[in-house]
Amino acid sequence: MYILLSPSKSLDFVRSYTQMPATGHKPFFTVKTKQLHHTLKVLSQIEIAHLMHISDALAALNYDRFQKWSGTYTKQVTNDLDEKNFVQALSAFTGDVYKGFSLDRYTSSDWHYADEHIGIISGFYGLLSPLTYMKPYRLEMGTRLDFAVGKKQYRGLYDYWRDELTAYVDGKMSQEKILLNLASMEYAKAVDFSAISGEVITAHFKVRKGKQYRVVGISAKFARGEMANAVVKGRLKKVEDLYALTPAGFVYNKKLSTTSDLVFVKK
Repeated sequence: MYILLSPSKSLDFVRSYTQMPATGHKPFFTVKTKQLHHTLKVLSQIEIAHLMHISDALAALNYDRFQKWSGTYTKQVTNDLDEKNFVQALSAFTGDVYKGFSLDRYTSSDWHYADEHIGIISGFYGLLSPLTYMKPYRLEMGTRLDFAVGKKQYRGLYDYWRDELTAYVDGKMSQEKILLNLASMEYAKAVDFSAISGEVITAHFKVRKGKQYRVVGISAKFARGEMANAVVKGRLKKVEDLYALTPAGFVYNKKLSTTSDLVFVKK
């Protein structure tokens, strides 16, 4: 079972875990990330603020990141705040999804299993596995950035990444057979699921509001992370294995589910 997740805006480049492998590996799409970086590096702070709809302070931070970024991952150093210049991806993300991971209880085997079975979709890197090195960045997949690479014009990051991401994920299906989509709608759109040869399953987490069930963002994020964590820790391989899970208190609802959409609910 191969899992897709969204990244988070919040990052931590200080923390580490005793059982996490000391070394990671380079990103998968280094050439495309470098090409994208060429576009981002020439943006001014004002342009970044408007493009990303962020404060002046965050725009300044990300302007500085783009100016200093390089695609090398050979020497890990720390600054005065004990922040590393690059870390393994799963240890870096700290948003609501990633609060569902019990990384402090991961064994070395868990880390390696996660690395083979989780893909974190990224607007900047394309796709990150848990042990892939990454540097701090902010670039949401839905960012309306039109740009050219050589003679090729791209209408946004979906257009830029979709072919590579779809091909990579489809390649995983030769071994995994099942793709569990736990990414948000914004990031899931970066993959063409109709071109995936394996069984594609999307999990939905809904809270009952009156007579209807609705998605509550924060609750759904917690549940996505806890489900991904359960798959790793339990080495789950079948769709049926998911039915018994109760991530963030959600339980499987057979009546609301279909063969491709699993619905988990709570009151």
